Amino acid sequence: MENLTNNGIHTQFVMELISAVNEQIIEKAFRLTIPEGFQQKCCLFVMGSEGRGEQILKTDQDNGLILADDANWPDVQHYMERFSEVLSRLGYPPCPGNVMVNNPRWVKTQSEWLKEMTALSRISDERSLMDLAIFADSHAVAGNKALLEPVMEKLRTTMKGNMLALNTFVRPCLAFRVPLTLFGSLKTDKEGLDVKKGGIFPLVHGVRTLALENGIVPSNTFERLDALAQCKALDPDTASNLTEALKLFVKIRLRQQLDSDASSGNLLDVSRLPRTERDLLRDCLSVVKKFKERLASHYQVRD
Repeated sequence: MENLTNNGIHTQFVMELISAVNEQIIEKAFRLTIPEGFQQKCCLFVMGSEGRGEQILKTDQDNGLILADDANWPDVQHYMERFSEVLSRLGYPPCPGNVMVNNPRWVKTQSEWLKEMTALSRISDERSLMDLAIFADSHAVAGNKALLEPVMEKLRTTMKGNMLALNTFVRPCLAFRVPLTLFGSLKTDKEGLDVKKGGIFPLVHGVRTLALENGIVPSNTFERLDALAQCKALDPDTASNLTEALKLFVKIRLRQQLDSDASSGNLLDVSRLPRTERDLLRDCLSVVKKFKERLASHYQVRD
């Protein structure tokens, strides 16, 4: 990874490469762990940054399972426990939120998942909001991948144009302040500048919200931005500026994560950045701030 970044390989390409490698490893672990007779009776899908194809370094186990409605597999949970253990041994740590196939809540039949999409779209509590956001980035990686598409289509049709649900859904990305002063300078505290809370998360979640409103199919943020520009939900300049902002946030965070002296992956030591990069970071955070203002207006969210 360090060699790739040091040799000037584009950040987006690195993300795609790492995601492809992770997917191959997870798919191989699935084939070695799951009985062959059931491999086409289920679909393993990943979520979060892995589902979006935007993972850079080590990824947690954010995954779920869809069982075909006619699958008769009474000991499925035993194999899900084994599968999660195999991934742990391969270097994929357990998800802190327990969004994993060894948690029965993330193993359902296709019919059950279809009902779940309707239930989640009502966003009755914080957990349903979080689960909906996590599931919106799902990507099939192993088994009968066709089982996922009807579930995702149900999610898209349920959320498309559903402004009441989207008004609640968008709120988390408006909760964190962009780390800029009143006069537009970078605002840091003694721990550093939190680029995830202040830049990456509001950008990714805001784009995710617009994608759901407009029935956009891709889960990758860059592809969502292209699709939003094509359907005129975003003007081309805004989509391009957000794309470049996300690339910069990921690039700077990755560089500091690879530095053994870095104390935290998301907290940037701005003093270590060249002046030109500090200026770029400030400009990109300004882009995110304007994007958040636009989202608040569009979804009529009041402080």
